[in-house]
Amino acid sequence: MNLLNWYMFYMLLMVMSLTSNNWLSMWTLLELSSWVMLILMFSDSDNSDTIFKMYFMFSMISIGIVMLWLNMVIKQEWVMFLFALKMGIPPCHWWLGWILKNFKWKMFWWFTTMHKFIPMVFSLLLMNSYLLFFWALLSTLWSTLSAWGTNSLFMLLFYSSCMHASWMWSSVYDLYTFCYYFVIYVSMMSSLLYMMYMYM
Repeated sequence: MNLLNWYMFYMLLMVMSLTSNNWLSMWTLLELSSWVMLILMFSDSDNSDTIFKMYFMFSMISIGIVMLWLNMVIKQEWVMFLFALKMGIPPCHWWLGWILKNFKWKMFWWFTTMHKFIPMVFSLLLMNSYLLFFWALLSTLWSTLSAWGTNSLFMLLFYSSCMHASWMWSSVYDLYTFCYYFVIYVSMMSSLLYMMYMYM
C-alpha cells in the first residue's frame, strides 16, 4: 500500500469510531490507528529510536486499556489518564514533544489534529463532562504557563495544539460542537503549516 492508502485507511477508522459502542470495538480502532500512525512515521523519518519510543508508549496505553477492560474496572479517572497520555494532553504531554521534534511538519500536523479524533470521540461515550472540563482547565493553564517563556516556534505550536486539544476535549459532551470545533482547528492548522512550508 502506498502512503495515500494508509492516510485514507486512517480516515476510515475515524469515521468508524463514530459508530463504536463497546469496549472491544473501541480498543480495536485505537490499536489500528496506532499501527497506522507508526507506518506513517516510518515514511517520515528513519530514526528508529524515536519510532520505538512511540511504539512503546502506544503499547503501554493499549495494555492499560486491556487491563481496565479485563478487570471490569471502568474508572473514568484511569480512562481519562490513558486517553490524555495517548493524545499528549498536559500534564501527560512530556513524551510527545520529544518525539515530534524529530519529525517533519507534516507529521506534526497529523499527530496534533487527526490522531486526536478517535480518543476524543470515545471520551464522549466513557467519561463524565465535569471530569473532562476539570482536566481541560488544568491542561490549558499548564500549556499557557509552559509556553510563556519559550522562543521556539516548534514549542509555541506544540503548546498551542495542547491548549486547543484541551478545549476540544471539553466540548465532546456535544458531538456536533466537537466536530465543528475540530474542522475549524484542522483548517487553521493546515493553513498555518502550509504557509510555513511554503515560505520558511
